[in-house]
Amino acid sequence: MPQIGAGSVIDPVDRSPGRAHKPEEIVAKLLQVDVLVSQGQSVAEAVRSIGVRQFTYYRWRKEFGGLKTNEVKRLKDLEKENERLRKAVSDRGLQDRARDRGGSWGGRGTRESIEAGRKVLRRLERLLPR
Repeated sequence: MPQIGAGSVIDPVDRSPGRAHKPEEIVAKLLQVDVLVSQGQSVAEAVRSIGVRQFTYYRWRKEFGGLKTNEVKRLKDLEKENERLRKAVSDRGLQDRARDRGGSWGGRGTRESIEAGRKVLRRLERLLPR
């Protein structure tokens, strides 16, 4: 009975788990698939040749399709900046609440209050659609 996993007959994609592709690499791989498909390969074969699963390819295409390398880099930079600003705003709001309650929030100090608030925000962000 064949084993299911990286490098097996069923799953030919051999990639170390947890390795993140850089945006520039993603755009290059999307272009490579487009070229291979235009040369007559099926999408499945072309995607397999770049070393990712079809699900990953379609997710990348949805997120990065039509963007150039410099635009993708700028998009990622803006997303990082947006995350940093969200964190700063939430930290400020938590500090204000802690100050309004006399320096503590539920018997904990300000630092613990901020961490607890961040934990709640992360949970909410996972639940709410973007």
